[in-house]
Amino acid sequence: MNQKLRLGLLSLSIALLGTAAHAENPDQMRQLLNTGNCPGCDLSNASLSSLNLPNADLQGANLSGARFHDTQLTRANFTGANLSGASFASTNLTGANLSGADLSNVTSTFICNTDFFGYGQDIETCVSQILALQFLPELCTEASEVMQTIASLSNHWTDVCRGENRDEALLFSAYTSGSFQLLNSSLSLRGANLSGANLKNADFAGADLSYATLTDTDAAGATFDYVRLMNADVTGLKNADISKAWVSWQALGEWLVAAQQRVQHLSQQEAGRLNIESIGYAQVASYVETGKFSQSLSSLNIGIPPEDDAYRFGVVETDRLDMAYQYALSKAGDSPSFLSVVLLESNADGESVPSIHLCESEAVAAMTEPSRGITPSNLPTIEASDGFFSCPAGWKLID
Repeated sequence: MNQKLRLGLLSLSIALLGTAAHAENPDQMRQLLNTGNCPGCDLSNASLSSLNLPNADLQGANLSGARFHDTQLTRANFTGANLSGASFASTNLTGANLSGADLSNVTSTFICNTDFFGYGQDIETCVSQILALQFLPELCTEASEVMQTIASLSNHWTDVCRGENRDEALLFSAYTSGSFQLLNSSLSLRGANLSGANLKNADFAGADLSYATLTDTDAAGATFDYVRLMNADVTGLKNADISKAWVSWQALGEWLVAAQQRVQHLSQQEAGRLNIESIGYAQVASYVETGKFSQSLSSLNIGIPPEDDAYRFGVVETDRLDMAYQYALSKAGDSPSFLSVVLLESNADGESVPSIHLCESEAVAAMTEPSRGITPSNLPTIEASDGFFSCPAGWKLID
């Protein structure tokens, strides 16, 4: 494990642990640690991290505000317990009995909400990159047709369910599951009994609730984003928004297809933006070398083709010696177009130097529909009098 990853995991662990707090009753905490049981105890605000307490009896206990991190509580009995405001990270409550328990306002750490993998605020990208590999065997078995659709969208997944690249993918799956525990770092309530529990305003983002029993459970205001509900009993689950949860492997597979299409779409947009920026830099180099701007894409000799699957590129011929004007026009109706303008501007010493300005279309319109789209023939006029530049109407500055 590299140094950067170790530091990232350490930072994440510190963030998850929070500020230390003690149980209200030290004797009762001692009882729990010694016997694994403490029914009816007051353990409010206790730190119960890094404990291994399978089959613990905590029925009727007050665990409000308690913190659970890397805690093993498989098949524990929390019947009627107060867990309101408790926080969970890497907590295993598989098969636990939480019937009639109060889990209102609980929070659970979902690794894709921490930006541990550097996806910024794009949670869905993080989720989609993890899920396809971590649950590869299940997806290949339960949603094989969907996985073939994913394979058609990404070379990495070509025929992965039939053997090609499978060893590599399974190795990565085991590595991520075993070493980072990725989604397993979230709360596991797999097979847990939550019947009659109070789940109001609980945050279960990224949790595993497959095979769980949620009958007659009130979940008003609860978060079930990216939650696995495969084979869960949701009969009588009240006030719950599970629109971002997955109730079957097929549903998860279909979500992954949409996510992969979105990732591919965003990748094409980024490639279009980078290409138009590269053309701008090539114009700067042309001016520095020859004292003038190029009037064609081919003469810049930078290896960018006139078009790719998503964009058409080109240089607008102008009679201005102080400006170069380039375009990347979208071929899809749901992607922006880009302009780059290289303009001679005076620096602090009064010298004329080229500077690059990038514009992005505010209204998305495909160039393949000339009646409403942007084409090389209807590009906006660039006004840049006295060296002052602003994007045309309908375009926004992005540099």
